[in-house]
Amino acid sequence: MMSDIGFLSHEYAQASRLAENLEEALAEAELAPQHAISLQRRQRLSLALRSLVDLLEPEQADAPDPGSALALPVTLVRQLRKRQYAGSAYSAAIAGLADRLRDRDAAIENGDVALLRELAGAAETEATRARRRMVRR
Repeated sequence: MMSDIGFLSHEYAQASRLAENLEEALAEAELAPQHAISLQRRQRLSLALRSLVDLLEPEQADAPDPGSALALPVTLVRQLRKRQYAGSAYSAAIAGLADRLRDRDAAIENGDVALLRELAGAAETEATRARRRMVRR
């Protein structure tokens, strides 16, 4: 039972942290002209999204980051594997966004902001679920 609480606590912390980072990027993108996001935030988000893609599609990962499994909530990865975005695999949409964020000259489009919003909502939902499960224990 204690290890279950530890797992849930870890999932809650990771999902909350991811949701917070995505929401901060969203706030920055929505306030700035052409959805401009600072270079530092773009790089951090790109790395996090690349790690998420590696976990969503491990068989296609070139050299997965060993820490990525610890940095992202497993329950979120499981949920996102079941989803599609704009008629294609969720991992493809996230990979495209990660690539655009990595390219400092690439514009962030409305669809990218919508994807960030959806990811932030999914992360927040997972954080809420983990917290509720911890309280019930």
